[in-house]
Amino acid sequence: MTTTLDDIALISGPSARSRAYAQRTIAAGILPGTVLYQPGEEWRWDGPEVIDVDVKGDGNPVKFLPNETARTTLARADVISYELTTAPIDDDANLALFAELSAEVLIFSGYRTGILRKAAFDIGKRFLHVHGGYVPDYRGSTTFYYSILTDGLMGASVIWMDSGIDTGPVLARRKYPVPLGIDIDYVLDPLVRADTLVNVLTHRSQTGEWPESEHLSAGSGETFHKIHPVLKHLALRRSGLVQSGRR
Repeated sequence: MTTTLDDIALISGPSARSRAYAQRTIAAGILPGTVLYQPGEEWRWDGPEVIDVDVKGDGNPVKFLPNETARTTLARADVISYELTTAPIDDDANLALFAELSAEVLIFSGYRTGILRKAAFDIGKRFLHVHGGYVPDYRGSTTFYYSILTDGLMGASVIWMDSGIDTGPVLARRKYPVPLGIDIDYVLDPLVRADTLVNVLTHRSQTGEWPESEHLSAGSGETFHKIHPVLKHLALRRSGLVQSGRR
């Protein structure tokens, strides 16, 4: 049985993350009421067409089709869709469209540069984001690599976006093992985020409520910046990984 959450819209980009969100939410029997497609060239994966990943480390792998676009997946489910004319989600034209939607919550899975400008928070909608790190310990960019080096784990946190860097109220946060030999950027990170998102949306579907959010101190933890290639190489070695995907 599939449940459609009419008050939720998914902002989908031409990315591995959007593909993972589309595939895993549908697999869980949950659909957004609306999908908003960002423009841009679709990412192309040159590895295996089907990948089985034990995301939780519980012996129950999930299936990911990295070359199936979110458009293809969601079209099969007949989700109402709109085309965004510009890529930045806080562009005036996009914000005007968002304001007219009946959806109250916009799940961000596309791409952006920097934090959202103030105007995005003045349209009466809430933006939901899954950060690729366990907050507040890991805020900022490419934090999954830093956590692999430090803890041997990856994290994901579902947050209400605010004007800070991963400082919004937290609805859920989880830590995940790092299976050997799985591409991190284009397979594992998207699936880890998707799993945490599905956990939150399942709660919303079953109870009609969002999980109680937790306000974490903006001054606690650490904010990281894009990882240096040498540190990234060390993290990949620790994962036993040879990168096989490309944008």
